[in-house]
Amino acid sequence: MKKRLSLLIVCALLLAAILPAQAFAAEPVKIEVTGVPADLYVGADVATKQTITLTVKGQPFPIDYVAMRPVLASSYDVAGWQEGGKITKAGDYVINIGIERSPRLKYTGVSSVTVNGIPAVEFGSFAKVIDSFREDGETWYSLDVKLADYTAREVKSLRDNGKIYVDTYLPYDGTLYIKCFIKVTETKPVDTGLPFTDVAASDWFCNFLKPAYESGIVGGATASTYSPKGQLTHGQIMVMIANLHSKQKGDGFKGSSVAGDHWAASFRDYCKAEGIIDGRFDEVLDKPVTRAEMAYYFANTLTAESYQNKKDVSLNDIAEESCKAEIEKLVAADIVGGYSDGTFKPENLVTRAEAAVFVSNILNAMAE
Repeated sequence: MKKRLSLLIVCALLLAAILPAQAFAAEPVKIEVTGVPADLYVGADVATKQTITLTVKGQPFPIDYVAMRPVLASSYDVAGWQEGGKITKAGDYVINIGIERSPRLKYTGVSSVTVNGIPAVEFGSFAKVIDSFREDGETWYSLDVKLADYTAREVKSLRDNGKIYVDTYLPYDGTLYIKCFIKVTETKPVDTGLPFTDVAASDWFCNFLKPAYESGIVGGATASTYSPKGQLTHGQIMVMIANLHSKQKGDGFKGSSVAGDHWAASFRDYCKAEGIIDGRFDEVLDKPVTRAEMAYYFANTLTAESYQNKKDVSLNDIAEESCKAEIEKLVAADIVGGYSDGTFKPENLVTRAEAAVFVSNILNAMAE
């Protein structure tokens, strides 16, 4: 046993002598990029380093370059890049933000990357290492990059994720690249009147989100993003129904935060005290909400007079659902709808975009 321990100690000392000290000292960092335009149009200025800010561990971090090119153009097609000036053609573009071989990133892992508050999706490997060599104590890599694969992956990412930003980073040598896919339109996008860069006037839920947001019932995921495709959690919906109930009752309830408690605890307790909910979801505040659970929450948010029977209910997949009565109550009041095939899909998870629709319909029911 002593011999094995001694051997492990020797190996550790040898490893420490070979590897740089930074390899042991560095911790994974959180990287945030802000100021990247979500919508550009013909005639607008291409994003520059002056409009985009990058922070590492909460501190400003210098950017080497910001450039933009059409998605279908090669990364190595220099003529296709725009590093400033006016956009002259509509289409799908990619903005590249680069930090090249920075000592401050060297030997450092990356725990997360967000762009305008949206988590970045890792682009994936499109190149393979075909050779490596050491020079001045650093390891250099030769990569076999297939441009056809590279372009195909970018196009697929844009098609699959829309405005979700995609990143590639190579922290082993201090180099960081972040790719932001955007769509350039012919004309300037219509102002939504909302502070969210990930919501366009043409989005199907926009007209519902605006009254829900302006009423103070619904807030953003961050100050500048709504995250419409994000999943609604039990904690988030408890805040919504507490605010809706308080608005109708006029009791001026304001949630508060107590050290050690969940951030939504005061809203949960208010809803329970008002008889809107029971304790069945007390321990799952951060888990996503299903459509059936959403019906349970909204079914008793308002006074009985606000749930007017406006239409007949005929749904073919809720017979065994525990929240069947709540679903039928909301559908009959035209607050929540089913699908064209006659289903309600009770087990589907609720997105934040859908939540805005439900809240808007509840507000309409309150006003009637």
